[in-house]
Amino acid sequence: MYHHVSKAHSHGKHPGGRPRIDFNLEEVEKLGVIHAATPELAAYFNVDDETITLRMQSDPEFLAAYKKGMMKGKASLRRKQIELAQGGNVAMLIWLGKQILDQADVPQNIISVAANAVGNVTNVTDDARRHLIELQRAVLAEAKRFELPSNPGSRENTEGEDTRGGGNEG
Repeated sequence: MYHHVSKAHSHGKHPGGRPRIDFNLEEVEKLGVIHAATPELAAYFNVDDETITLRMQSDPEFLAAYKKGMMKGKASLRRKQIELAQGGNVAMLIWLGKQILDQADVPQNIISVAANAVGNVTNVTDDARRHLIELQRAVLAEAKRFELPSNPGSRENTEGEDTRGGGNEG
């Protein structure tokens, strides 16, 4: 069976005179698949960590084999995550939504502050108050877009009715 071996120097020795270690690039790629760290690569090939580090820096074939393996590992992991999400794993659905679809949690306290902010502001011009109301409406619209409940203690609920109480009830 043919094993591609990394040979960056044609003389078989590096400048220090010690014989150059030949690494099986198929094995390097397999170790890349599992994202083996430098100490793990070194232990597998029975060399010092520094040997692996220097080879990554000086041997494009070695580095390419390792990176190719890493990309295969990432693709395999992503495939499994998608399978889990499609199987109904809610945590994975949420996580992938954030990672791939740029979805985000909207902290409830931001919505609460926006819902109550305008009524608590004093000593502002009418223009500033109008601007604050516009911002408040925008935040509440965004909360509704993400299907988050508006703050029940807010001055307006999503239908625009006063929810502070004190009205005629009954």
